[in-house]
Amino acid sequence: MTDKAKLASSLSRRTDVPDFERPPVVETSLGFYFSPLSGWSFVHVGALWEQFKAKYPKAEYRPPINFPSDPQKLITEILADVGRIPFRTCFVDNSNTQLVQVQNGCFFHNWRKTPDTPQYQHYDTVRPFFQKDWDIFRKFLATNALPVPEVSRCEVTYFNHLARGEDWQNISDFSGMFPVCRVTEGAGMLQAA
Repeated sequence: MTDKAKLASSLSRRTDVPDFERPPVVETSLGFYFSPLSGWSFVHVGALWEQFKAKYPKAEYRPPINFPSDPQKLITEILADVGRIPFRTCFVDNSNTQLVQVQNGCFFHNWRKTPDTPQYQHYDTVRPFFQKDWDIFRKFLATNALPVPEVSRCEVTYFNHLARGEDWQNISDFSGMFPVCRVTEGAGMLQAA
């Protein structure tokens, strides 16, 4: 079996995992955390966007992930080197459903539900987007003589939205939805008035 055939086989929809008629997932995120890249600055983000702009023509700016716990130390570092300002940029497609998040120290690809595109995108659908975007990012780093990321953690996150009145009524409903969750004392505190 060729490498491409192996990859295609590994990306095909698995049948041994649960599939839901109405999954509560509103966003998924696949990504890597890595050691901060020496020499990375906000100038690189603009140049990187040029690589992604055809696919992701819009940009969003978000607070950094893992904001430093010592703001005074961060301010001192920023005053010494403005290029160290922590920021996270998202490159977003025209449908607002696919996006790439870039920050010095992490890289993610997200799918998010929108009113115009409510259909949940399974992991098997999102993973190839992530792989292609990660390859573009790594090629950009190499072209610009920036270090190869030393990945320290991989992450797949599912953001669920369980609406009260639709998916659950009372806090005691969580025990049925999440077998690991056992609601006992204090459940009355969260009852509707």
